[in-house]
Amino acid sequence: MHFTIPLKILAKPRPRFANGHAYLPKNYKEQRKEIKRIINEQDPEMMKGPLYVSILFYTTGKRIADIEQMAGSIKDALEGVCYYN
Repeated sequence: MHFTIPLKILAKPRPRFANGHAYLPKNYKEQRKEIKRIINEQDPEMMKGPLYVSILFYTTGKRIADIEQMAGSIKDALEGVCYYN
């Protein structure tokens, strides 16, 4: 499968804690929801078993976020759309 996600990808943040509960920032959850929508428009198929994921980022500036955390954002969005964890 091949997907194109035309967004500026946010690095996956660490969970934040308040009132004894962990949560992720609103902008990250909104981005994850948007990525899921974009992928669903490209007719994904659910896969089982071990997967290999290759991600290519295009950037316009010299500074980019942590690549591993950006990949984590994409992988989080794929869960439940392309594979079950």
